[in-house]
Amino acid sequence: MDAGTVFSRTPKGEEEVTSRKYGLPMAVRRVLILVDGKSPLERLLQSVHGVGNGSAVVDDLLRAGFIQTGPGNPVLTANGPSSAKSGLKDVMAIKEALVQAALDVLGEDAPRIVEKIREAPTDRGGLMASLQNCKKVVKLTISESKAKILEQKCEEIIGRF
Repeated sequence: MDAGTVFSRTPKGEEEVTSRKYGLPMAVRRVLILVDGKSPLERLLQSVHGVGNGSAVVDDLLRAGFIQTGPGNPVLTANGPSSAKSGLKDVMAIKEALVQAALDVLGEDAPRIVEKIREAPTDRGGLMASLQNCKKVVKLTISESKAKILEQKCEEIIGRF
C-alpha cells in the first residue's frame, strides 16, 4: 500500500463510528475513527503507532468494507461556500477541524477525544458541552497543559465559524 493513499469511511464505517453496530475491538475502532478522508496512510499510521501493526489494521478495515480508498466527501472550510443547507455542513466542518486539532495536540492520546467530538450533538450548545467534557477528560487523564492548548485551539476554530 502506498504511503500517500487516502482512505475514507464507507457508510458501514460511519455506522460503526456512530452506533458501534459491528462491535469492532477498541484498537481497530480507534483506527477507524481516525480515518478522515483527507490524511494519507503515512499520517494515519503515525497517529496510530501505539496500536500494534497499524498497516494490518487498515488492511483489515479495507477488506471488511469499513473504509475505502480515495478521499471522502469534501468538507467545507471556514471560508467555503454556504447555502441553505450549510448549517449541518458547517457543524460537520467544525467537528472535522476540532478532530484535527485534537490529533495535532494529543497525538497517540487523541482517539478517545476524537470519538467524543465526532459523537457530539450538532447543536451549538451540545457541541460546546461536549468540548468542555473533552477538556476535563484531557486534563484528568493526559495533562493540564495539553488541555489548555486544546481548549485554545478549539476556541479559535469555533470563532472562525
